[in-house]
Amino acid sequence: MKKCKLFGAMFFAVSLFLFSSSAATAASISYSLTDLGAQEANLWQIDYQVSGFDSDAYDNLLISFEYGKFENITLGSVSPGWDVAVNQPDFIYGAEEDGSLDALVENPGGILTASFSVQALFLGTGMPGTQNFELVNSETWEAVDQGTTSPVPVPGAIMLMFTGLAGLAAT
Repeated sequence: MKKCKLFGAMFFAVSLFLFSSSAATAASISYSLTDLGAQEANLWQIDYQVSGFDSDAYDNLLISFEYGKFENITLGSVSPGWDVAVNQPDFIYGAEEDGSLDALVENPGGILTASFSVQALFLGTGMPGTQNFELVNSETWEAVDQGTTSPVPVPGAIMLMFTGLAGLAAT
């Protein structure tokens, strides 16, 4: 009985951790990375998956590319129904300006999903990580919500974690 309660508490804590970050914003944006380093050193493809995008509340998505960490950003694939542009990070009027993927819904209405991809040179060490994003109402230019992209979880890693937790609960 004691083991069952321990496992239940651990399962609840892990579930809360895994799902609490996605509840912080109305839309969630996950990403996956592909190392294109064989073509050019530090060249990455970043594939974004957008879900829960409430186009009645906001119709514009901005994903930031931090100045000094990214350059030569090019747009790849785009979901139909979106007008997308890429703005390069730059040094403008003496200030560092982040770049962005700027995606506008062409015909707002309802909860949408979308996918986008870009290729970019990553100037940092290791691999690109999370990025900030804003959800904007293009009529008022009000930032309705903001958040951080999250990596697509690797199914094997999640299963390994739950197997380990089950093993702990069984002992």
